[in-house]
Amino acid sequence: MPEEQVHSTYAAVLRAMAMRLLTAEKVLDELADKPDDPFALAGCELATLQIRLICELIMLGAQMAHLEDAGADLSETKWRPVNAYAQLKDLSEHPLPMPVKVELHKNGMGQHNIDPISRPISFQSISRVYGLCGDLLHAPTIKRVAAGKMSEFDVALLRSWVGDLKNLASSHVLMLPERKIIFLALWTGKIENEPELFRLDAAGQSTFVMENYPVCDLLQ
Repeated sequence: MPEEQVHSTYAAVLRAMAMRLLTAEKVLDELADKPDDPFALAGCELATLQIRLICELIMLGAQMAHLEDAGADLSETKWRPVNAYAQLKDLSEHPLPMPVKVELHKNGMGQHNIDPISRPISFQSISRVYGLCGDLLHAPTIKRVAAGKMSEFDVALLRSWVGDLKNLASSHVLMLPERKIIFLALWTGKIENEPELFRLDAAGQSTFVMENYPVCDLLQ
């Protein structure tokens, strides 16, 4: 597929996502270095907030790409993940990012070979993590307190989520079948390098046969 580097709102969303990933990663590394820190709770809350924001950014990025770059008719007021997905699923069977393995310039300069690692990340995974982060960041209900179901931070789980989300941000495609466009996002995972976004114009359908790939296990 031929490439064309683009500067769309989706690229700006990727940059915001990268900064939050690096912030969460740094905080969790500091917690690992100081396991007995009496203020570790604040660090856990900061990392959890970043993860929740990243879930929102994934949905926002997909909305903006379909709206701005593919000309889809979307409401600009439906930003909550569940409402955003309700619109996106009507546009495409797979409207969210899909992790991929990329061989750059395999077939000549600017001609990349892209192999999906799995199906796109599922909205159910994003929604689950978003909800669990909300439980951790907000005061529990009386019912949960009475039942002894108080949410507790699990640093290993937070680190796993950040790692999965960083892998997704580092190499994924977003399919825009409305215009036969595929966005390819690449990032080194380093603060000194911003994510890059390329537009790939498909000769045929800008989709993959998902039945041939495993279910995305990110955030499971």
